[in-house]
Amino acid sequence: MENLFSINTAAARLDCHPETVRRLIRRGDLQAAKVGKNWRVSEAALASYLSAHTVNATETKSQTSQ
Repeated sequence: MENLFSINTAAARLDCHPETVRRLIRRGDLQAAKVGKNWRVSEAALASYLSAHTVNATETKSQTSQ
């Protein structure tokens, strides 16, 4: 079974505020499941979000020099 993280744990793994994680879930940018009253984020959802929002250092450098 896959690991499910609380909002606070997901925020710690993303190095952001828990409200940012809630906002990402509401916008549909981060997949989550509601278990009872609480939202849970899977490890795969975090990995997917990070891979979709990771840039290569060479891309960042070329974008700033334009």
